[in-house]
Amino acid sequence: MPSRDPHATVRTALRAPADATLVDSEFDARALRIFRHQFENNAPYRAYCERRGRTPSTVTHWTEVPPVPVAAFREVALVAGDPHDARVVFRTSGTTGGTERRGAHYLIDPSIYEASLLPTFTAYLLPDGSRPDMLALIPPRRQMPDSSLAYMIDVVMRRLGGERSMYA
Repeated sequence: MPSRDPHATVRTALRAPADATLVDSEFDARALRIFRHQFENNAPYRAYCERRGRTPSTVTHWTEVPPVPVAAFREVALVAGDPHDARVVFRTSGTTGGTERRGAHYLIDPSIYEASLLPTFTAYLLPDGSRPDMLALIPPRRQMPDSSLAYMIDVVMRRLGGERSMYA
């Protein structure tokens, strides 16, 4: 029986090779499990879905799952859990709504983000398994703690970069 744990669902999918084909029915089943988890644990998203008449009992295919408009991330904390438990918070630059209305993406468990990032980066950019020295042309994460790009570059350089990798 498939796991009801959305983290296990995602981790299982990420263990497949980057270029593996995922059968539509399996993608649909995984997406619906993740939708159920978000619906049950993310109060603002649940309210949004209910206003649209979409619940786990009415949604029968992943294409029926209500997508969240980008602007919503500026209005509410869209997170499956308590936003105060987030170990990482990424914020938008504020170019659209101004710096006082920056969107936020809360990660309670950043290991899922990393589990997606590392195998994909390795498969497409380091298929030979090398650990090249890397040069990042953005500030390090400690200078941009709410930047998802700075977080990604930091993780890649720490885990996959050579010992002479650096920021410029």
